[in-house]
Amino acid sequence: MTKETTQISPLFLGIEGGGTRMVALLADARGKLVRRIERGPSNLRLLSDAELLKRFAELAHALPRPSAIGIALAGAREERDWNRVAMLAR
Repeated sequence: MTKETTQISPLFLGIEGGGTRMVALLADARGKLVRRIERGPSNLRLLSDAELLKRFAELAHALPRPSAIGIALAGAREERDWNRVAMLAR
């Protein structure tokens, strides 16, 4: 992927995390997979803020900045959990 490609086509990042791993998929506006990354377990109830922030930082360093992000983590059950994830993802 070239720098020009990321400027022409918006990119979208989907992150799904559970008890065994976190999978991040970066796709273009047509739904074409650009990159897939797997990291360690990411159940929100089992990670400290520092651990979750580290997971997000690893993705931020490995991928171009997306136009939008969707995140689903096991253990995120209520509004305070969603707010925690949103704050750390910023």
